[in-house]
Amino acid sequence: MKREKCTFDFSDYIYLFHPILYLNENQILYLFSTSSQVISAIFGLIITAYIFLRNSLDRKLEEDESLKEIIKLLKKEYYESMIIISSFSFSSIFLSLLVISIESNKPDSIIEVIINLAGILVVSSLMFLLKFTIQILNPNSFNNISEKLRKKYTNDKGSIENFLKNFNQINFILQRHTNKVLCDKEICEQLIKIPIKIIFEIAENDIDNKLKERILKLISLRNSLVNNIEPRISKKDVKFSKKILEDLKNAFNIKNED
Repeated sequence: MKREKCTFDFSDYIYLFHPILYLNENQILYLFSTSSQVISAIFGLIITAYIFLRNSLDRKLEEDESLKEIIKLLKKEYYESMIIISSFSFSSIFLSLLVISIESNKPDSIIEVIINLAGILVVSSLMFLLKFTIQILNPNSFNNISEKLRKKYTNDKGSIENFLKNFNQINFILQRHTNKVLCDKEICEQLIKIPIKIIFEIAENDIDNKLKERILKLISLRNSLVNNIEPRISKKDVKFSKKILEDLKNAFNIKNED
């Protein structure tokens, strides 16, 4: 951009050849004044949405602890996005105010550099704000995180059948034990499906925190597996499920469990 023949460029490459827009001093002041106000307003709304979103994820976690791994990754993604948005937003607002403050008091060469840099940051900030808005409104966010969980696995292909068999046995042991306590009988006539949170509360004397965390991780692995279009499991995960099954049997003093 050049004063008198001031321009608003989107890249230094274009600026070297031919400016896109020619702006006078009043247009520059109005443009960056408005830009800083717009970005501030949108950023405030995004912060509010982010707070509500985290609270919503916390409520989901309280209702279903098996979503712990997925929600943890979602929170991490949203937090990283907010760091980027905050950095670009504050930088663009600062430079916009700087342009307004020194536009008439500095040499043309310095003003041109600051104006172009501020313009790039303003556009970039709006793009990141738009991207984050789409990200939090995406109805498939949980499925996308499940896919990322799958990509963390090793390439050694394990048996899905064995993994699910171990998982089903673990689930059956947990459900049966809890039903016995609730029914106050040696054997319940019919198993009632009970949320994992209640199961852990009832079996807190038998299942330590370490085993509890591993069971929750296993449930997250299983959920990401069944929600995947191309389900895949690693040998490490199969061994992980088998070890949990063995530890659970030991916790409940089960000799053989078919």
